[in-house]
Amino acid sequence: MLLLAGGTLGYVAIEGWSLLDSVYMTVITITTVGFREVGELSPAGKLFTSGLILVGVGALAVAARNTFEALLARRVIYHRRMQMEIKRIDGHVVVCGYGRMGSTVCDDLAARGCRVVVVERDEERCRRLQERNMLHVQGDATDDATLAAAGLERATALAAVLRDDAANLFVTLTARTMNPGLAIVARASAEKSESKMLAAGATRVLNPYRNGGRLLVRQLLHPSVTEFFDVINSGQDPDLHLEEVTVAAGSSLAEVTLRDAPIRQELDIIVVGVRRPEGELLFNPSPDLAPRAGDVLIVLGRTENLAELEKAAMGPAVHGQ
Repeated sequence: MLLLAGGTLGYVAIEGWSLLDSVYMTVITITTVGFREVGELSPAGKLFTSGLILVGVGALAVAARNTFEALLARRVIYHRRMQMEIKRIDGHVVVCGYGRMGSTVCDDLAARGCRVVVVERDEERCRRLQERNMLHVQGDATDDATLAAAGLERATALAAVLRDDAANLFVTLTARTMNPGLAIVARASAEKSESKMLAAGATRVLNPYRNGGRLLVRQLLHPSVTEFFDVINSGQDPDLHLEEVTVAAGSSLAEVTLRDAPIRQELDIIVVGVRRPEGELLFNPSPDLAPRAGDVLIVLGRTENLAELEKAAMGPAVHGQ
């Protein structure tokens, strides 16, 4: 603005041009676009124009550099702040891959209140993650350092939903080595990859094509049942959830029959099944069943009631914290 004002006043004083002609001449001179001059320049005008070109080009170069440095510094500050936030969180879910499946996984996890850290190497997808203010690490998910930067050692679960089965297999193997207690769900497009991923340490392996086909058949044959589960899974009824609750040692629910426990009568929660620590799954358990410490109750109920059940399932020491 100072250059524009100085150049305009200079041409008015030296050449006696009008204000509009002086502004026009200053703009085409500073920007070096090479348009025709307003009029014939005097020797003093030529010297003034030469100086204006040198100063103008230099000022534009400085302005461009400062703008670039400001944008770069903003990006660096953003990534540093995001890295610090990732270092502070634990108990989160690491999602490797932000494609069509990965983005859906992230949205559903976020809707359920889970903290998510995405690992993605594609720059355009990382830009979308930044616009959504989602925690992410840009890099190769098969690299140990990238998974460590995502806080894998402090995470509770990992979803390997990369497009390539070999990459998901390598991520599974690396993640299991870095965090032996991690729950890992991996995507496999080929059936022959499923057994390899399970052997590499995956907790569950999902084939989207086979699972999608089974869902389509259920929708054709049992639309009401499918609709019921869609209501639960899609959040159409945000207060109704199908959850799992682990009975801790010393819990008020341990060694108490389901009939005598406050689960059904007081909390209006349905116990759909019980999974024993050794892996046995009891469907529609008898009211006389007494859950043991370590049992996982698969329950259906309202949000606030489920929260009360989780408190009751905790041991006294954990509940006191």
